[in-house]
Amino acid sequence: QEELSPWIEWKFQLPGTDYSVFAICRFWARELGEHIYIYMTPLQYHPEIPFIPFTTPPSYSAELAKRYGYYKTIGWNYDTHALRQDVITEEFFIEDVKQTMKWHEQLILDEISKGDFDLLIGMWMATDRIAHLFWRFIDSNHPMFDESKAKLFGRVIEGTYKIMDRIVGNVLATTSGNDLLILMSDHGFTTYRRGFNLTTWLIREGDLAVEGQTDPDKAYNDKPYLQGYDWERTKAYALGLGSIYVNLEGREANGIVSSANYRELVSEIKNKLLSVKDPITDQPIIKNVYTRENYSGVSINSAPDLIVGYCEGYQTTKSSAKGSAPQQLFEDNLDKWSGDHVGTDYTLIPGLFVANKKIHSQPNIKDIGPTALSYLGIKVPEDLEGKPLV
Repeated sequence: QEELSPWIEWKFQLPGTDYSVFAICRFWARELGEHIYIYMTPLQYHPEIPFIPFTTPPSYSAELAKRYGYYKTIGWNYDTHALRQDVITEEFFIEDVKQTMKWHEQLILDEISKGDFDLLIGMWMATDRIAHLFWRFIDSNHPMFDESKAKLFGRVIEGTYKIMDRIVGNVLATTSGNDLLILMSDHGFTTYRRGFNLTTWLIREGDLAVEGQTDPDKAYNDKPYLQGYDWERTKAYALGLGSIYVNLEGREANGIVSSANYRELVSEIKNKLLSVKDPITDQPIIKNVYTRENYSGVSINSAPDLIVGYCEGYQTTKSSAKGSAPQQLFEDNLDKWSGDHVGTDYTLIPGLFVANKKIHSQPNIKDIGPTALSYLGIKVPEDLEGKPLV
């Protein structure tokens, strides 16, 4: 009852064919008594007979199974949704994270000992997933904060980083000579207390119109993915966790904003966003708004026209991110997904960078690719931004 079952193999016969699909999963008995509560992990590819190859070379997945037995093959390999929906407990989730980290550590140390590589990348997601779900236990101002549970789980994030630090030490101990070890993260973390409906705000400001609704103070749209909007009356729309696009003539299918009015509209939206305050705290919710002028590169034409960088504690709601527009502008975050980073202004959540060699300058995430290529003696492509650090 306290542990996951061994891996169970499944065979699914496709109707009307001789073809079968194989999968694996495990079970956890959460409760065995008057009531029986069994949790089944997500079905995932059978590593020895995958439906489609998920490793390169394709035989590598079976090789790992021969080495270690069956293992998680699902890409999102921590059951975050199960915890968010109270299907599993915090204790179960923590133990699963520890066991998964233990397996990943064994895998990377074994690959290092084999030595048949020029570049080895190990991606670790445990600290990220733990921070997303357990931040509510270290932020007493979070709507989901529970003092009694904070006493139990308030140091889980710190504990996960300590495990990761030990693993880094073990990896570092394997290096010698000219080996270059880089430890980096692409972002930091902060709390997510309140959600802002960016699409609703655009409606209230008269920039986004809803079909069949003419009062911007009351209009809303519960249809996802930009359905239900009146594009003949729309000047700008939002999608994702902070991206705003101008309904530009010649670029959008039903664009109404002329190129002559583009800069004025972008500037107007930016300035109004920077003045938005939370009615509860009377404090600004947006730290920076970035326009295309802040960016460069070959894909600049695919960039949003404005990108919102929120202050600590705020983020675009998931409904708004999918293109819907709820009636209210703000809502408390009552999800266990209580820590985040994707909508926060990047200046507030820098990632970390550690190397075992002296670096030439202040590191930027864009420098990682050029650094690896240069260190391996490979010419850095001219269109790749960033610079070698060592």
